[in-house]
Amino acid sequence: MWKIWTENPETNEAGGIYVFETKKAAENYLDCTPKGLGGFGIPEVNGKIFAIHEKLTAITNEPVN
Repeated sequence: MWKIWTENPETNEAGGIYVFETKKAAENYLDCTPKGLGGFGIPEVNGKIFAIHEKLTAITNEPVN
């Protein structure tokens, strides 16, 4: 659905926070991402799947629903 790009130039790290429609879509993305980024010379990819805490997210008016 959307991505927030992240970067720390001091440690030469980059990444993102992604929101997917379904948990399955997130799992599919994590299954293929390390393979795809390896072609760009990125040796290590870390990923975790979290659920959205909808009550707290509503407080900050984020567009996740």
